[in-house]
Amino acid sequence: MRDWDSHDHWSPSERALFAATDETLATGTISQGTWDACAEHFPTERELIDVVATIGVWNMVSKVLITLGVPVEDMVESWPPDGKTPA
Repeated sequence: MRDWDSHDHWSPSERALFAATDETLATGTISQGTWDACAEHFPTERELIDVVATIGVWNMVSKVLITLGVPVEDMVESWPPDGKTPA
């Protein structure tokens, strides 16, 4: 989600998930501050494991699709439509 942090309509739990995703993709890990924010909204160990696993699985799926050159489905616009990619 590009520029999520510059919009205030996201809930605190969504913001924690976006931060965890950005950090995982950038550094391969989640900082303690972001981990603590996630734990406020997802208090069980199972939920926190789900956060990490979901980020990891979707990252893996996207890499596999890109590597295999799987095309975007018909009638689906390629992302991002404005041509601006995330930093």
